[in-house]
Amino acid sequence: MNIQKYFCCFEDLKLWTGNDKNVDSHEENLQKLRKTLPDDVHDTENSSTFTYASSLFESVIRIVTNFNLDTLDESKEQLISVNNFNLLIKIIQEAVYYGINPYLPEFFVLKMQISVPKSTKVESKLSEEVKLERLKHSTSALKIIFSAKRIQACSSLEISLIELLYCLFHLESKGISLLDKGAALKGIYANSMLLCHQLMLLKGLPGMPKDICLMLHKALLIQLMEKGGFEILARLLMTQAGGKKGSSEWQLYEIISNIVAFKGHKKDFHENMLCQVTDFLKSCVGVPDLKSFVPLCVTCLMKFASLNEELEKKVAEKLLLWLEKLIEPEETLAGTILMSETDFNDELLLLNSCFSKSTINVLPSKMLLPYYKVLFKLHFLLEDPQKSILTPILTNFINNRESSELKSIIKGILFDEDEQRKAPFDRISVKKSSEGVSLIICAQDEVPYVDIASNFSQFLISSKNMLLVNDVFIHLLEILGAEISINEKNPSKGDLLFEDDTEIGQLLSSKFMKRLVLIEVLQTLINCKQFQAHINNDPRKLLNFVKEMLSNEMKNVKKSTENQEITMLLLTIFKELLNCVRNKQIEAEMMKFLKEIERSAHSNPEITSHLSALFSDLGLEKKNSTESQYQAAMELLNSPEVYLKVYGIQNFIKLINEKDAEAIANKHILLVLALKNLKIEESYAYLNVIRLILALTNIMESEVIEALIAEFENNELDVDFRMKIGETTVKIAEALGPITYKYRKELVNCFLRGATSEKPELRASSLSNMGSICRILTYQVANFFQEILLIIHQTLQTETFLPARRSAVMILSDFLKGMQKLIDYQECLLPIYRTLKYVLQTETDEVTRIHAALSIETLNEKVKEMLVGEFFHPEIQINVKNVAEKKQIDVKYK
Repeated sequence: MNIQKYFCCFEDLKLWTGNDKNVDSHEENLQKLRKTLPDDVHDTENSSTFTYASSLFESVIRIVTNFNLDTLDESKEQLISVNNFNLLIKIIQEAVYYGINPYLPEFFVLKMQISVPKSTKVESKLSEEVKLERLKHSTSALKIIFSAKRIQACSSLEISLIELLYCLFHLESKGISLLDKGAALKGIYANSMLLCHQLMLLKGLPGMPKDICLMLHKALLIQLMEKGGFEILARLLMTQAGGKKGSSEWQLYEIISNIVAFKGHKKDFHENMLCQVTDFLKSCVGVPDLKSFVPLCVTCLMKFASLNEELEKKVAEKLLLWLEKLIEPEETLAGTILMSETDFNDELLLLNSCFSKSTINVLPSKMLLPYYKVLFKLHFLLEDPQKSILTPILTNFINNRESSELKSIIKGILFDEDEQRKAPFDRISVKKSSEGVSLIICAQDEVPYVDIASNFSQFLISSKNMLLVNDVFIHLLEILGAEISINEKNPSKGDLLFEDDTEIGQLLSSKFMKRLVLIEVLQTLINCKQFQAHINNDPRKLLNFVKEMLSNEMKNVKKSTENQEITMLLLTIFKELLNCVRNKQIEAEMMKFLKEIERSAHSNPEITSHLSALFSDLGLEKKNSTESQYQAAMELLNSPEVYLKVYGIQNFIKLINEKDAEAIANKHILLVLALKNLKIEESYAYLNVIRLILALTNIMESEVIEALIAEFENNELDVDFRMKIGETTVKIAEALGPITYKYRKELVNCFLRGATSEKPELRASSLSNMGSICRILTYQVANFFQEILLIIHQTLQTETFLPARRSAVMILSDFLKGMQKLIDYQECLLPIYRTLKYVLQTETDEVTRIHAALSIETLNEKVKEMLVGEFFHPEIQINVKNVAEKKQIDVKYK
């Protein structure tokens, strides 16, 4: 076949360049084609433009089928010059101008700004059947042309490829199938990311018919289930959102997670997506360039886990299956490598990303419950930096357990008593190398010694969560009390049914070791300065607990001397706790209690001697104790003068910002004190307390917001104080910005309930606060729009308190101000407009009417901005280079 004659003929053609000066240029070109390429010209009745386009398509198909433009068929001719290839691209564009563009729907031509030659305008008068038939012919030809990968990769044909994709779905909606159940799309799109991009582009195009949108949606889901589909979706949306000003990552995470973990999807789709998300997460962890995708994947896994128990188990299995190797190894020979350095480090980082408490959503920590013994053993065996990776995971795990569950976990860690949970293989050891740490099976005589008491104590201290340490401390005391209960007699051979003395000795040794471990942990915690400061803030709870235990023991000491050792142990613990107290009143009360103990134990010289030494130590240690910055600030905060309180608050703000260990460890105490001091009437003190709460928000945002909401909804508190709490909550939301979306339900429901309060001042305050939340989180609050609108209507119709009516109208004003793109809030605009017009027509209060008028003006400005922005400020823009016309076309769409 003489291909060169085609290119010689193409060079003589006068191609359309976008201007219509020479309307009949296609007629001249068609005559040249008839002379040079008669076999490719097939006349069509009453349409020279379609005949011209069909002839060009036919010629291009002949060239494509004879040249190796796919780089896969070596039997075809290999060489094509750059000039000839560029000329071929121009001919394809010319064929699209005359064979595709005239038959496209008008909305598509306008939105995509597609050029249509003036000579083809007559084609618009044809019947729908003729248009579809011609479009089918041209689309079939273009589909064959784009099967060549080299043509697919040509950027100047990107707009033609979009047109081809739309035509396939447009014809499908009319009953003309060229898609072949998605196989056609794979044939013309070597690049899956480009296919997904263009499918989303078409689906989001304004005016797209619903039936085509549904087909595009199904095609997107099919592509999503293909290998790497989730990664493509994540990269596309994250890349596009990254270039937009004011775009929120939290919103994007929620959007993508709702797509892949939508409750209405089938089981096989969920399982496919779960595998893809997990695989992509594993590939992202530890890679700096991909770290932005980690929170996205974790959010998706959290969404899967929330759907049903079966998916939750599969999520846990995907992430924690490697721990089974450490419970039941396949090979137990000494020296066997269970996990290499790289694999072990990757799994630790993966756990840290999914389960450590952070500013993003994390997976439920209960997934770790079956494996906590394995994880704690690893923590005790490892050293930094691996130990520091595990610490936040285990801290979050323990901190989220119920009281009874926590007690069982402590016993399981210290004594291995929780038989329901999986225990690690007893000969696991770590092997250090230059590349990191690997896990191996060691010989029986090489099993490393683990000081459980010391390691567990250091873990609790390193968590820097003194409330958690306090809870564990109380549980340890309870366990110790159970171990040394007065009802438990020392076993002897006469008391117990054992076969020999060896079993009795083992039991006694076991009980002794348990007590020793408990005492060592308790002693280490008491000596921790951060925990001492925590005890000093609220000493009565612990002291009263030990005081009760001492009282019970002293009653039994009078009857028997067997438990005087227990009593002396409790006295020592009591003394250590008393050393932490800086409150003179509490100290005097406890010293009085010790004197009573001394009088009741006068007949027991050992206890009396122990108490004398205890009194001596207490006096000496009190003299030598030095006051820390935290304690100095606490004394100022507790002083009655307001100016001293303010100075103390400022010192605490400074300590928190400087990450002072003692202040951070007692952050929950500071939160309680801050809420208490919000009641101060002086404005400068009140504003400083808000600054302190803002500082605490940076280190414990969820606890702060939960505490504020609880105080706001406490009906027993004074109305003025609750209004201050509401104002503080709004300040916190403004400081957090988009991160507040995690608490949108709690905040909205809190203020909605407040808007129905019996107190008119609280109703007005709640409505005002709701307006601020709507302004900050417009995108998220839109889900609660109907509930908010119902409260507004109720207020406008029945409320007699004027400030509440004004606040209700201001909610709509704030909601409008927070809207970035009106197109996202289509369902809300008409009810808002009608409500504002109703207020203008019926409201008697002039200020309320002014608010409504300003809100309508804001809405008008937003609408104008949207309409202008559709043409001049597009959301997405594609730059397409047109080689034939030597110019660049900007394709703009929403």
